[in-house]
Amino acid sequence: MENLSNDVIIHQKNKEIEYLQFRKLLEYPGIVHCYTLKANNFDVAGNDTYKEKKDIVDANYEKLANVLNISKNTILRPYQTHTDIVKHVDRNYKKEKISIFPEEFMNVDGLITNLPNVTFSLGYADCIPLFFYDPVKKVIGNVHSGWKGTLKKIRTNCSI
Repeated sequence: MENLSNDVIIHQKNKEIEYLQFRKLLEYPGIVHCYTLKANNFDVAGNDTYKEKKDIVDANYEKLANVLNISKNTILRPYQTHTDIVKHVDRNYKKEKISIFPEEFMNVDGLITNLPNVTFSLGYADCIPLFFYDPVKKVIGNVHSGWKGTLKKIRTNCSI
C-alpha cells in the first residue's frame, strides 16, 4: 500500500500492522489513537464474525496494544447495530480483560468517558467515525455514525 501520509494524517507501518493517526490528536499527550487498516490481514472482526475469529482478533488487539504502548486490558468494543445510543463509560464499569462485545454494551454505537486509561475500539465501513476530545475536561469519545445514527442525530447524544 502506498504511503497515505499528508498534512492531516500519518500512515504508520510496521511488520505486523498498518494504521493511520491524526496529526492534530498527536498534539495532546493524553490521547493515544489509531485507525487500523486491513492491510497485512489485520482483522478486528465485526459483530457477526468475532466468535469464529476470536483467537485471531485477540492476537491482533494484543499486537495493536503493544505498538501503541497501552494495555490490551483497557480496550472496550461495543456491539454496534446502527443505533443512536452513546454510552458513558464510568467507574461502575469494571473489567479485568479485553472486552469485545460485552453484554452491557450491546446495541451501542458510541462510547464516551472522562476516565484515564480506557481505550475504545469501533468498526466503520462506509459510515462516519466521530472522534471527540475535550482537553479541559479530559473527555474522549468515539462514535460510529451510520446513516441511521446520523439521521437520528447520534452526535447530540455525546455528552457527559
